[in-house]
Amino acid sequence: MGLFDFFRRPPPVADFASAVDFIESHTAFVVQKCTYEYARARSGTNWQKLFKEADFQAAVEASCWQNYPIGLADVAEMVLTVVRAPHGPADPDLVAGVVAAAAAAAGRHPTPDGFPPTFWRDAAASVAARLAQFGYVPARAVKDIPKDTAKAFFDNLPFHPEVRANDFLLIRNTLAVNLCRACETLERRVDLPALRAALVAEGARVAAGSGG
Repeated sequence: MGLFDFFRRPPPVADFASAVDFIESHTAFVVQKCTYEYARARSGTNWQKLFKEADFQAAVEASCWQNYPIGLADVAEMVLTVVRAPHGPADPDLVAGVVAAAAAAAGRHPTPDGFPPTFWRDAAASVAARLAQFGYVPARAVKDIPKDTAKAFFDNLPFHPEVRANDFLLIRNTLAVNLCRACETLERRVDLPALRAALVAEGARVAAGSGG
């Protein structure tokens, strides 16, 4: 890395490949940041010792993978919210393009240990179902996107229900904040006309390939 590379702006999100990169990296950001920060906070002053325990590390990692499909659907809906027209239903090809980008992001990962071989296919299907539900009605505020999914995310966290009993609102609000941060990043980096055109083209290609 050159001396001044640190000061260079990250590349724009302007085509299908960069949309896949963005969805993959920011899904990991939303899921891991919420899970690890909560695990450290809930572990209290013993968090450094606890994080050295293999069983606890495995539980946190499993929680992140369990919640990855939830984060993937949240981030995909956020991306669609940014690139679609602000009012009315989204272009079906645009919706299909975002679904395809999310599926490509999921497909970059091997199946996590202990999870079924259909894990990533199911994750992509959850994105398609989410955008089928919310892609054809006026867009929600980004902060409201996790309201439907936060409970499932919360239930997957690596602590006994009695330990985390009073923490649901904290988790829901943390998910909303992190998703809004990801949205702000996308809005700074996006070449909106180029990205919209690329996603529409990909959605049309997928539809043509499926006979739709």
